[in-house]
Amino acid sequence: MRLSFAALLSLLISPALAHDGTYMGVGGVTCSEWILRGASMPTKLEQEGWIFGYASGVNAASPTDFLLKADSVAMLLFVDTWCAKNPDKKLVEAANELLSVLKDKSR
Repeated sequence: MRLSFAALLSLLISPALAHDGTYMGVGGVTCSEWILRGASMPTKLEQEGWIFGYASGVNAASPTDFLLKADSVAMLLFVDTWCAKNPDKKLVEAANELLSVLKDKSR
């Protein structure tokens, strides 16, 4: 069986296969830092932009467009809620949880 490059890339970066690696940008900050982002507008825009960029990158490599009906405000609210419950976790973990929910909703 032959996998397309996009399908293979999707498998490699699937949230289920996520690991504690290096993430460019602010993906490695803690959820407690995410919660405090409102104090600095540049930080807020950078962190929120990272969420959307990360989601878009995973979506581009996915065989299905799970962001087609996604709501950006609801996405940020999900991360806010998840991070409030998990302040010591990394932002990338919150993003992976978000992507898992969005993928499930798109099925």
